[in-house]
Amino acid sequence: EEIDIHDSSYDIQSNIVDNKLGDYAVVYNIKYKGREYKLTRRVSIVDLSAPTIEVNVETLEKDVCTDKYNKEITYAATDDFDGDITDKVIKEELTDKVILKVSDSSENVTTVEIPVKTIDKGGNRVLLNGSANMSVSLNGTYTERGAYLADGCDKKINEDIDISGSVDTSKEGVYTITYQSKTNKDLKATRKVSVYDMPSSIKAPYTGESVIYLTFDDGPCYYTKKILDVLDKYNIKATFFVTNQISGYKYMIAEEAKRGHTIGIHTLTHQWKIYHSLDSYWEDFNAMNDIVEQQTGKRATILRFPGGTSNQVAKTNMSLIASSVLSKGYQYYDWNVCVEDAGACVKSSNKQSCVYNYFTGGLQKGRDNIVLLHDLKSYTADSLEKMIKYGLDNGYTFKAIDENTATVHFKPYK
Repeated sequence: EEIDIHDSSYDIQSNIVDNKLGDYAVVYNIKYKGREYKLTRRVSIVDLSAPTIEVNVETLEKDVCTDKYNKEITYAATDDFDGDITDKVIKEELTDKVILKVSDSSENVTTVEIPVKTIDKGGNRVLLNGSANMSVSLNGTYTERGAYLADGCDKKINEDIDISGSVDTSKEGVYTITYQSKTNKDLKATRKVSVYDMPSSIKAPYTGESVIYLTFDDGPCYYTKKILDVLDKYNIKATFFVTNQISGYKYMIAEEAKRGHTIGIHTLTHQWKIYHSLDSYWEDFNAMNDIVEQQTGKRATILRFPGGTSNQVAKTNMSLIASSVLSKGYQYYDWNVCVEDAGACVKSSNKQSCVYNYFTGGLQKGRDNIVLLHDLKSYTADSLEKMIKYGLDNGYTFKAIDENTATVHFKPYK
């Protein structure tokens, strides 16, 4: 019998809980023409919406040598009903992609695939022990560092290398040493060895290219991170001549290297007693290089003497120390632009302007400008962005020191 709702009375009973999954009942109690009826409707609240996965990268590159990605993958998974389900994400790493998969409690599944490009470092090559550019004082001793054959991941291959060329330290000049694979003559490398009179001053050449080499001494310290962040903002690489004066910040040496900057040795302690003897200098240098190796995985090959090569505090002849450095295959760098952040600007009423003015006033077009700065100085960190903008606006290129960078050497005081 059909019931006309207008001729009946009824009430509804329901146990439905909004936004809560489950099976529910809706009961209709009806009175019609003196009779009572009960009707039940079954209702199921289900989750048909898949969860979401947010990922910080769209593509990845994988280094074939280290088996590491160029970026760290971070992700978060959320669901309308379950909330945060990041801990339920399953990550599968395949050769050409990374798959992230997550299921909610209703078995709705979301999958995200991140394409992976494998970066091949190339084939075998000849690698030098030490720098590609070495210097030896006139009548000094040249020590052959040799070379080795390596695969694309720089792993040494057990094969002898042919070495040709020689260095005559009795005559000033530039000598070329060639290193060649015995089995593949196309695989070779060369080293340039400059023999010069140590007392003479060597200036960075006027190459026609206007280059700024930002070099920071005395760190790392509290201000180093700010400096690194400013350099990153403008995609500029610099050189850090490091110390262990503030040992709590030595982990920043690893961060400097990770961000692509060049690491050189300044000193372990920055105490003048390192110059008491040749042995004391090397003891300090090697201890600092041990720390650099611990932090970066490799030893530094460049350095800057505390106080520069022309310092007047060394009790040992600086010509002797400099010659020893070169004979061991290391290279040292003085500077031709000083921002005076550890000198005249210390007493200035406006230290930032002082540093900036010395910077802009010392630059010269058409040459390598090796700029001395100190990351221990807060006002240097605060001035850095303005200095970089000036360089970029005036046609300069910024570079980090590498094995092909020409040296600036001061005349040793004695």
